[in-house]
Amino acid sequence: MSKLTRKRKSNQTENSEDVAPSNDSKKLFEESEVVVSAYFSQTPAESPSASDKISAQLLHVADILNSGLKDLKFSEPVKFIYNPTVYAFDPFKNYIEKFGNVEKKILFLGMNPGPFGMSQTGVPFGEINAVKSWLDIKGKVGKPDVECSSRLVLGFDCQRSEVSGKRFWDLAKTLCDTPETFFKNCFVFNYCPLQFIAINGKNVTPTDLKKQESDTLNRLCDTSLIETIRILNSKIVIGIGKFAEKQLKKVLVDNNTIEIYSIPHPSPRATNNTDWQNKTIKHMESLNLLQYFTK
Repeated sequence: MSKLTRKRKSNQTENSEDVAPSNDSKKLFEESEVVVSAYFSQTPAESPSASDKISAQLLHVADILNSGLKDLKFSEPVKFIYNPTVYAFDPFKNYIEKFGNVEKKILFLGMNPGPFGMSQTGVPFGEINAVKSWLDIKGKVGKPDVECSSRLVLGFDCQRSEVSGKRFWDLAKTLCDTPETFFKNCFVFNYCPLQFIAINGKNVTPTDLKKQESDTLNRLCDTSLIETIRILNSKIVIGIGKFAEKQLKKVLVDNNTIEIYSIPHPSPRATNNTDWQNKTIKHMESLNLLQYFTK
């Protein structure tokens, strides 16, 4: 269960300087200019400045993270690695440009893509119907470099619905009616853009990785998360599930200006997770969060 772990100092100015990157973070973001990928420009480009659109800054941070992730190696049980922020870059970019172009008081953080959600659409918790019909996000979806035959990427033609994504966006719709109302104060993002798949098609979560591989992955994702919070100037961060909450507490351990909460993960496999929406609304009400979600 989540609780408030840090409160803002009432006499402290709310600005994006509250989230200061660590020395490792600064080094990574100073040394990296662009991602080398078929889906991004191959010509050198200057890093976005603070005056550039927030969406451009977020995309640049995603580029840098991908440049660090592309050469990582993972041992068993991982056989396939999907990165929908690359092969589904069009809808990923459209999502950020449509809903991530102003500062956000609240950041919802998920863990990583699901097989029938973001891995198909490029949108966090991207259940097909929710992305097409409610968020109204479209775009070309390609293929990962190596594809698992039992976990094909079919993009918006995928006929399976991801329960976690459907539950999450149904919650947003219940609270706010429209995406514009929800995204007025909120943004939704994932800690890690990679989906890991075993040889039999089973999903492998980041917690299932070997420790050394997990530590290397987390260092890169931690840096990206810090920068994302800084760019959005978020004052409340909500982990969707315990893993995301843990990562938030870790990267913000020295920060006392940002409130950290969690909500239960909407996965149907989670323990005692029936009636997820009503339980989550009551939980958010107990934390005084519903004031930020008005119809």
